[in-house]
Amino acid sequence: MVLKVENLVKDFRIGFFRNKVHILKNVSFSAEKGEVFGVVGPNGAGKTITFKCILGFIEPTSGKISVFDKPNHDYSIRKSIGYLPENPYFYEYLTGYELLRYMGSLHGIKGANLYKRIDYLFQKVNLTNFKNLQLRKYSKGMNQRIGIAQAIINDPELLILDEPMSGLDPIGRREVIDLILELKNEGKTVVLSSHILSDLEALCDRVCFIFGGKVVIEGSLFELLNKAGMKYEAIIRKNEDDLSSIKSIVNMEVLERDDYISLKFDEMQKTKVIEEINKSKMELISLHPLRRSLEDLYTKQTDVSNQ
Repeated sequence: MVLKVENLVKDFRIGFFRNKVHILKNVSFSAEKGEVFGVVGPNGAGKTITFKCILGFIEPTSGKISVFDKPNHDYSIRKSIGYLPENPYFYEYLTGYELLRYMGSLHGIKGANLYKRIDYLFQKVNLTNFKNLQLRKYSKGMNQRIGIAQAIINDPELLILDEPMSGLDPIGRREVIDLILELKNEGKTVVLSSHILSDLEALCDRVCFIFGGKVVIEGSLFELLNKAGMKYEAIIRKNEDDLSSIKSIVNMEVLERDDYISLKFDEMQKTKVIEEINKSKMELISLHPLRRSLEDLYTKQTDVSNQ
């Protein structure tokens, strides 16, 4: 086990009267060698605080965190960890090359090995043509990519990425996904958070959902998506008939186009939807199953948490 978080609790005192606010409430999860583990949750759920507790930036109120089977405050593990914060900030008058040289020297990488590593990373994040440009002239996406490069300058065994896709265009996101998968194939462990759920679905072996400071779902992506059940889509041809009876079916997505209507619904609603279509005498063009997505699970959990 590369990372193990057990019953993590973090409280803060805020305001004039120092009222206690519970941020993390017995958060537990683990990440194994060579897997990509995703942490999913809305803003303010506690994802970043969890990462900062793992890295030792914040002392938890209670709980246990172990990295490489050692306590997370053991300094010997730091050389094997890479980290990209959610909003990375670097001294803006450094060039990209100077930043990586500085970060590499902090990790004790010297001489030819350092320069070879820097050139390799610039190629990996597709910034070779901008390595001598000052960081203040980098775009948000470029800053994100140089942030990923500095996070892996030491060739870490555990990489923690807080919103690594933030600010990236579709090509940049694809490049980061490929880089993370390459690290996974090398046996590295990657723990990341992202609001782009389709990217997490493409990357992660396992995920956990954090809502209100609690882990409400954890498991392999395959198990969670299969456990969520099947969803269906019916395509019907549009005509002048009244759609009110069909639209009245609860928890169904209705999308109207110029000449057809798409209905998306859960398996338990299938019989009811077909009955209503037959009653309306509309032409059913197709009926096919849809696999649940991570976004479906997230939306469902959000609805449950808001009740």
